[in-house]
Amino acid sequence: MLRAVGPAPADAPRVFVCGPTPFVEAVADLLVGLDHEPASIHAERFGPTGG
Repeated sequence: MLRAVGPAPADAPRVFVCGPTPFVEAVADLLVGLDHEPASIHAERFGPTGG
């Protein structure tokens, strides 16, 4: 789905991913697997705090 609806890596997009840590890490890994530059992937994670 990312390949079909997202920007092509050749366009050198800046990609922003926001969500719970497992989601952000999975999406970032998929984007890198699709040949996006890791430095162009910006992430913001959120989730429960405390212990």
